[in-house]
Amino acid sequence: MLINKKLTFVTSLKALGIYISGDLNWDVQAEYPLRKGIKLISMFKFMRKYLTERKFLKAASAHFYGTVFYACSVWFEHTKWKYKPKFNSLHYRLLRSACKDYHFHFSKKELESRCKRASPTERNKFITTSRVTKTLRNNEPSNLADLLKTTLYEEPRFPGLAKFFDNSTKKT
Repeated sequence: MLINKKLTFVTSLKALGIYISGDLNWDVQAEYPLRKGIKLISMFKFMRKYLTERKFLKAASAHFYGTVFYACSVWFEHTKWKYKPKFNSLHYRLLRSACKDYHFHFSKKELESRCKRASPTERNKFITTSRVTKTLRNNEPSNLADLLKTTLYEEPRFPGLAKFFDNSTKKT
């Protein structure tokens, strides 16, 4: 029974560890793990001197990736384009800490192969590929176009540049 209770309006809520905003975009969800990841990077840099590379990567997989990319298969592909380079930057900063490459001697590809880690963009492509494969395996090819429309849409999407499933034509 609500008597003299004041109701407040919230702009976002957290459900099962995922932030959902009132306008149903993923900005809040993207910003929270980015802030958390920046704090974790400094903690992991400090821990690196006490751990071997293998133990460091094991701890990073358990804690850093579990925190920063929690449920990313739901929200990462639908975040705005401006957040994706920031997540890639966090990812490579952690890998540089793992390899003690503070002076940028290794390329990104060398870091990935040495640490046996995929970039967030590559992981997102893997998720899309596995969904397409599952859709085809379940004999639902009619759903394939809808799946690709939702997973391959990326901002910025400028009119006239002929991106995926766009009716516009390429500028000449």
